[in-house]
Amino acid sequence: MEIIVGKYAGFCYGVNRAVDGLNKLVEENSKEEANIKCYGEIVHNNNVVKDFQEKKVEFIEDLSKVNREDKVVIRAHGIRKEDYELLKEKGIDYKDFTCHNVLRVHKIVENNKDSLIILTGDRNHPENIGTISFAKDIIVINNPEELADENIIKRIKEQSNKNKRIVLISQTTYSMEKFNIIVGLLKQILKGTDINLDIEKTICSSTRFRQLETEEIAKKVELMIIIGSKTSSNTKKLKEVAEKYTKTIMIDTEDDLDGTIFAYNKIGIMAGASVPSYIIDNVVEFLESKKSKINK
Repeated sequence: MEIIVGKYAGFCYGVNRAVDGLNKLVEENSKEEANIKCYGEIVHNNNVVKDFQEKKVEFIEDLSKVNREDKVVIRAHGIRKEDYELLKEKGIDYKDFTCHNVLRVHKIVENNKDSLIILTGDRNHPENIGTISFAKDIIVINNPEELADENIIKRIKEQSNKNKRIVLISQTTYSMEKFNIIVGLLKQILKGTDINLDIEKTICSSTRFRQLETEEIAKKVELMIIIGSKTSSNTKKLKEVAEKYTKTIMIDTEDDLDGTIFAYNKIGIMAGASVPSYIIDNVVEFLESKKSKINK
């Protein structure tokens, strides 16, 4: 059995910064009964969240209940504009571990208040909930097929009468393939109008490289193993990429693997941006140990 592990598998810069930051806060308060409360999951990985819960970090979904003595942490996905205002109003000191790429998206939206913003991504994803809150006029599109909706087309073309620009942005972990399709469809819709379309490339480089490498590996193997939680957007995108080229399974840890995978001679491994390196190592070790037994 040959095993190919992606070079870009595992923590990206933004996730690493958030996890390291929260770990440091836990260590700094280890000698006192500090109320460390993280607003939402620090990153979308069940194992990471469980590890922090064991360290007495509380994950909350309601900021209105935090107090001044609480040490509040903002997750890597970011929060809504009104959440920042609430924290300021309550005089609560907080640690902001929002990914810099997400903050860049917020800034683009804030700097284009007079434009129609088109955001590609899942409206209900925490990152996009935050981004939407900074916008005055926004359309959210998760799939290219949505651009066939007559109401959306009408709303886009109305910008010509308002002398407005359209600014296209994306969830930082969105599919590159879908984004490029949406760009092409928007250009077709706007053909013959005087509307300016500004395309902001906000899919982060880590996501782009990971998706490209997943495609490259998937073309070479019989089975692709994608590691990551089912709540992770970027991990689900990797599965979508891989399964176009080969049989693909998605797992949380090595515990999700069974003996059927040993029917494959060439296996590829890629992990989402929120997956700790030890989980990737455990999966590889599991395959290697079984491989050595098979070869004996």
